[in-house]
Amino acid sequence: MNYHGRRANEYYKEKQSIVRPTRFEEEASAFLNHISYSFNKKHLLSLIDQSLDRKDKNSFIQLTTEYNNLVQLQQK
Repeated sequence: MNYHGRRANEYYKEKQSIVRPTRFEEEASAFLNHISYSFNKKHLLSLIDQSLDRKDKNSFIQLTTEYNNLVQLQQK
């Protein structure tokens, strides 16, 4: 293989490593997504409870809709 072919091959190897996430990155991303989902779910449940305590129907409807959307997105 000549110099140009070798450099082109190195270039494509670098591009592939940049585009494809490593296993660690995939696991870290999945972990962060899970933590974010858990936090948002608990927070919305807390806000829903507060809206029930205040008997705030509009807030309750809005928050339960957000909660249901969050759960549906997680199930996909």
